[in-house]
Amino acid sequence: KVIVYKKKRRKGFEVKKGHRQDYTKLEIQSIVASMSKKEPEEAK
Repeated sequence: KVIVYKKKRRKGFEVKKGHRQDYTKLEIQSIVASMSKKEPEEAK
């Protein structure tokens, strides 16, 4: 969020404005994990 804040000292003047951009909401239906194992690499 982008916040713009203005204030003038000793005057009691304060202004705060904000902007929030639209975003896309994703829903995860499922997570599939494979059961294959990789062979360990040889030590050098």
